[in-house]
Amino acid sequence: MDDFITAVREGNTQRIHDFLEKWDGSINDSEEHGFTALHWAAKDGRETVVDLLIARGANVHSTNMGEDTPLHLAASCGHLLIRNRASVNAVNEHGNTPLHYATFWAYRNVVRELLNQGAVAAQANKYGKTPIDFAYGELKQELKSHAKSLKQPLSPKPYVASTLTNKIHKPWVAGSEILLSEVLFDSPLGELWTGSWSQVEIVARRYIVGDISNKMIREIPEEIAKLKSSFHPNVQPILGICQQAPSIFVLSEYMPHGSLFNVLHQSTDIEVDTAQALKFATDIARGMAYVHGIKPNLPRLNLSPRHILISSDLTAKISLSDIKFSFLVNEKIYYPHWISPEALQGELDDDATKLADMWSFAIILWELATQKVPYAGLSPMEIGLKIALEHMQPRIPSSMSTHISKLIKICWNVDPVKRPRFDMIIPILEKM
Repeated sequence: MDDFITAVREGNTQRIHDFLEKWDGSINDSEEHGFTALHWAAKDGRETVVDLLIARGANVHSTNMGEDTPLHLAASCGHLLIRNRASVNAVNEHGNTPLHYATFWAYRNVVRELLNQGAVAAQANKYGKTPIDFAYGELKQELKSHAKSLKQPLSPKPYVASTLTNKIHKPWVAGSEILLSEVLFDSPLGELWTGSWSQVEIVARRYIVGDISNKMIREIPEEIAKLKSSFHPNVQPILGICQQAPSIFVLSEYMPHGSLFNVLHQSTDIEVDTAQALKFATDIARGMAYVHGIKPNLPRLNLSPRHILISSDLTAKISLSDIKFSFLVNEKIYYPHWISPEALQGELDDDATKLADMWSFAIILWELATQKVPYAGLSPMEIGLKIALEHMQPRIPSSMSTHISKLIKICWNVDPVKRPRFDMIIPILEKM
C-alpha cells in the first residue's frame, strides 16, 4: 500500500498501472488515517492520476478519519471530481464543505465550478464560518456576486452534522441495528415505516418479495451502490437495505414534511405561494438533470409528487428509494396521473424514458401552479386509458401565468422528441 501511495503522490502513472495490474487489493483501500489513493492524488493536484484512478473505480465519496472526501482536499483538479459526481456539499468533522477549502486556498476555478454544481456559499461550519468568510479581497466579491446570480441567499445556513448518507458504505444493514416505530401509511406498493438507525431518524419502505435467493443477495448491492453514492442537494439517496425474509426494507433519511403530494394536498402548515412553487419546480428540475446524468442509467423512476421529498428547509429532493428495483415483481400501475402516454403503452429505452420524465414534470408543474390533483374525479383506470389512447392532459386555467403555461405546454408535447431536457429548462425556471 505504501509503495502504491508513493507512486500516486509522485504522479508516476506507469508504476500505478503496474501496481493495479498485479495488486489483489482494492483501489479504495486506505492507509491508517483513512486516506485512499484518490485522496492523495486530489490533494497533490495530480490530474492525470485522478482521472486514472476514477476510471479504475476509485470512490469519489470515500472519507478519511476526519470525514474529508477527496473533493475537500482537491487542489486544481477539483473539477475532475465534480464531473464524476462528487458531493459538493459534503461536510467533514469540522463542518467544512469543499467550498470552504476552495475559497480559503483561493482556487478560483474550483470555487466557480462548485457553485455552478450547487455548493452553498453561505453554509456555516461548526464554528459559524461560511465559505464567504474564508474568502478575501476580489474572490470574496466574486463569490458573493456569483452566488447571487444563482439566487442563493447570503445569510448563513446553520451547520447540520453529517448524516448516515456520508458515513455508511455497506449496502446491507443488519435487522438488529434498526428500530422501527410506526407505519406512516400502507399502500399496494408496500408499508412505509418511521424508525431510527444509529441515532438517525429514518424511513423504511417495506417490500414483500417472498423467497430471497442467494442471487438476489449478490445482485442487490450492485444495484444499490449507485443509489447510495448519488449526492446532490436535490436528490435523496438510499442509506442501505435490510433483509428480513420475506421482506426487504429500503432505508432513507427521514424528511419531516413528507412528500410534495403531502405538502400540496394534505393538511400541512406550509404555504406554497408562487415563489415557493417555482423553487420546488427548480429543485425538481435540478435533481432530475443530475439523475439523468448518472452513468450507467438508473432503474426506472416514475416521477410524481409522491416520489419527491421535502426537507426541513423546504428543499425538494428526488427520492431514489422509489425507483423500480429489480426485486419488485408487481408491475401494476396505481397512479397513472403523471405517466406519459408512451410510458403507459409499453417499455421504453433509456433515452425515451428521459423524455417521458419531462411529461411527468409538466404535470407536476401544472399541479404546483393550480395546487389541485390532476384528473380529479376519474378513476385510475380511466385516467390511464385516456392518457395512453387520447393523450389526455389537464386543462390549463386562464388565470395561470403565461410563462408557466407556455413551459408546461412545451414539456408535455405529445411528440416526445420535441420535449426539452431538464438542463435546458433550469435557466428558464431560474429567471421566472
